[in-house]
Amino acid sequence: MEACEDAHYMARKFSEMRHKTKLIPPHFVQPFVKINKNDFFEAETICEVTSSHQ
Repeated sequence: MEACEDAHYMARKFSEMRHKTKLIPPHFVQPFVKINKNDFFEAETICEVTSSHQ
């Protein structure tokens, strides 16, 4: 999850539902942005970043 103003709150809520969460600083996500932001492309980018930084 890209860290933003509500990210910590959402991470806690997802963790309560037994989802594994990890906050990523936006400067790690920015180099992977390919086209205009929307939810689908943002999710795809975040998946790429988390799998390459493990």
